[in-house]
Amino acid sequence: MTTLSLEQYQTLNQSYKPKLIFRFNCGNGFFSEYNNMIYAMIWCLEHKVQFNLCSKFGFLTKEKGWQDYFLPFCPEKNQPFHAHYNVRQIWKKRKLSRRIKAWLYKKLYNFDYYTSDIWDEITSAEFQNKTFNFPELGIRGNIKQLGLELNKIIYKFSPQTQQGIENLINQLNLPATYSSIHVRSGDKIIEAPLYHPKTYMEEIEKHPHSKDIFVLTDDYRCFQYLLDNYPQYKFYTTCHTDETGYDITKLYKADKEFIYQEHIKLLASIEILKHSDIIIGTLSNNPGIFLEMSEKKGPFIAIDKK
Repeated sequence: MTTLSLEQYQTLNQSYKPKLIFRFNCGNGFFSEYNNMIYAMIWCLEHKVQFNLCSKFGFLTKEKGWQDYFLPFCPEKNQPFHAHYNVRQIWKKRKLSRRIKAWLYKKLYNFDYYTSDIWDEITSAEFQNKTFNFPELGIRGNIKQLGLELNKIIYKFSPQTQQGIENLINQLNLPATYSSIHVRSGDKIIEAPLYHPKTYMEEIEKHPHSKDIFVLTDDYRCFQYLLDNYPQYKFYTTCHTDETGYDITKLYKADKEFIYQEHIKLLASIEILKHSDIIIGTLSNNPGIFLEMSEKKGPFIAIDKK
C-alpha cells in the first residue's frame, strides 16, 4: 500500500460528477459523526461519487462546523435547507411533501445524494465487512485499513484546536511513558453494557507497563475508584470532579464556547491515548472504533473484542 496524499484524494474526488453532500454534525456524538463520515468517504470512492461536506448546522458548531476543529479537505456546502433535509433518517418514512421538497433541492443545487440516501448501506454488515480496492489511490483493504489511510490525510487540527489541545496536555505533566484506559459510562448504557473500572485494570495487569496511567472517562467516580483501590499506580485524567457520565442531551442546551471546550478536551484525551504505550478500551463505542483506525504508539486492546 502506497502513501496516500491529500492532493491525490482531492484530485480523484473532484473528478467525479455525481455528488454526495454528507451531513457531519447532525446531533450525535463527535466520533459517531466522524466515523460515519469516513464510511461515507469510502462509499463515495467505491461508487465514484464526489464527497462534499455539510457541517455548519448542529450543536458541535462554534462558528464554522468542521473547520472549528480541523483543516478543510473537501468542498463544503452549507445552504440552510441541509439543516432540515440532510439527515440520517430514511426519507421513505417522511411525508410525501417533504420528500418532494428534498428532491427539488437536489435539482436546484445540483447534487445527487443526501446522507440518508446512503445511510442504510454504509452502516450495514455487508459494507462493514467488505474489502475495497482503489488503485487510483494505491490503497486497498477493509474499512479499518482504509479508515487508517484516510485519517492520516484529513484528521488535521486547525491552529486554534491544536493550541487548545497542547495547552491541556501540558497541564497534565504526563511522563514520557504511560499506559491508558478508556472507561465509558453515562448514556452509553443505552447502546452497550458498561464495564466496571476494575475490568480495565485487570487487563492492564496482564500487560505490565508503566505505573503511570491516563484515564479517559466521563464520570469522575470511575477515576476516584481507581485512586482509592490502586494506590500503587499514579493516575491522570482530564475529567472534572463534577462529571457524572456523558449526557448528550445536556450538551444540546449548553452554550457554544462550553461545547467547543468540551470537545477540545475530548480531542486532547484521544491524542494522549494515541501516544501511550498501551490502550485498554472497548469497541462498543465510537472513540474505540476511531482508535482502531488510527496511527498509535502502542497496541489497542478491546476488553469487549469477542
